[in-house]
Amino acid sequence: MKLITRLLRLVIAFLLLALPSLTLAGGPPQTGLRVRTFYSQPGSFVEIAPGVWVGHGGFTIPVAKSFTVISARSGREVGRFATDLTGVLEISLPPGSYIVVPVGCGAQTEPIALSVRPRQFIDALVYFGPCTF
Repeated sequence: MKLITRLLRLVIAFLLLALPSLTLAGGPPQTGLRVRTFYSQPGSFVEIAPGVWVGHGGFTIPVAKSFTVISARSGREVGRFATDLTGVLEISLPPGSYIVVPVGCGAQTEPIALSVRPRQFIDALVYFGPCTF
């Protein structure tokens, strides 16, 4: 009886130690796009006297914006997405080639072609500026 109890304790101890590492090793890999959107305001300066300029050097801040993802292989729309207030969104996608297309007023970035590789997130930086009408 003592032998069975000891064996059971050893098996339980082994399982408790081994299961977390097996779970981490066997988890599904993450693959997809990480899109970051920014509002970019170029700097502007004014000469107020000969040789005296005032202004600001411009700034770039994260902003919530929309974009479309298209499959480069088929040309079909994968989906329309929007980043959160921090300007970030991760989209799980299978490996392949995709095109990120900014949507909306002030898009400064041309469509971006990206290749997603297995077990990897690829970053896309998308810039928006002031809307001009």
